[in-house]
Amino acid sequence: MIIRYIILSTLLIASSNVQAFSSTNNEAFQRALLAERLKSNNAKVSSAVNPLDETFDDDEYCGFEYCWNDDTANSDPFSFVVPVLGDLHIDPRKMEDYETGREHIKRVITKAKQSIGEREDNDGVAIVSLGDLGESKNCDHNEDNPFELFAGTTQCHELAADFLSSFDVPYEVIGGNHDLEGIDEFDTDSKNLRRFLTAHGKPTPQFCRQVAEKTLLVGLCSTIFRDAK
Repeated sequence: MIIRYIILSTLLIASSNVQAFSSTNNEAFQRALLAERLKSNNAKVSSAVNPLDETFDDDEYCGFEYCWNDDTANSDPFSFVVPVLGDLHIDPRKMEDYETGREHIKRVITKAKQSIGEREDNDGVAIVSLGDLGESKNCDHNEDNPFELFAGTTQCHELAADFLSSFDVPYEVIGGNHDLEGIDEFDTDSKNLRRFLTAHGKPTPQFCRQVAEKTLLVGLCSTIFRDAK
């Protein structure tokens, strides 16, 4: 029996038929991925198509780096959509920018949920964050300590948890080195890690989630920062 694994750590490793994507500013890379997806449907991509153009018809272009096939999704238990969010480095002073980005991805999620339909255990659509959730600098978030880094603090993890929960699908997150950077609030990695886990409702730093038949997401998390050698 063949089981597809997606290992989510510093790198995202996925087989060619896994419908996963990550947001990127590389337009040429986006166009190439879209062309490859549409090629399988005997479609052509015009050089005038710009995946980053907000005026482009969502009904014609249904995603950042893939095109969803409505004809097969409902009947295919192997179909899934997993938006992958890279380093967010959230700055609480700039949440409007994050909310704008969220709406782009939520359009993809909405269409995917409509295509896949309801499944047992609500699988088929999920979101994954690759960590480094907060900005690694002071963000005017603590009047008592104007030099404290925002990354790794309780405020950071609670804000990130609220943001990731707002996509209206289950989310998984793996911590990066910056997520243990709350050095003014926590004196050990274990205390900082415990706050990260509590904020995101995670029983363990790592995770695994089955998103479709024979498709398992596996997340590997950073657990040391101060103690790293």
